[in-house]
Amino acid sequence: MSTEQYIAITHLCQQYNVTEKLFSKFQETGLISVIEVEAKPCLHVEEVYKVEKIIRLNQELKVNPEGIDIILNLLEEIDQLHQKVQHLHQRLHLYSE
Repeated sequence: MSTEQYIAITHLCQQYNVTEKLFSKFQETGLISVIEVEAKPCLHVEEVYKVEKIIRLNQELKVNPEGIDIILNLLEEIDQLHQKVQHLHQRLHLYSE
């Protein structure tokens, strides 16, 4: 397993000025997947964007982890519906020509 694909929780805590306890809450709620790499808790680099969104919702809007889970699920559903509308719009455009 390449360590280049993972980033240490301690590094993220320093970068976003949060505690490791907050990441533990996010993990307990199922918002993030923490993995041990070289005996350090880490996240896959692809999850960093999601973590930024989670931290902003928590700090700026004071949303608790359970609320964040609901918001992220709704945003994902909106994105899927948007993609479906775009696909249907393209199909409609093909038939209208």
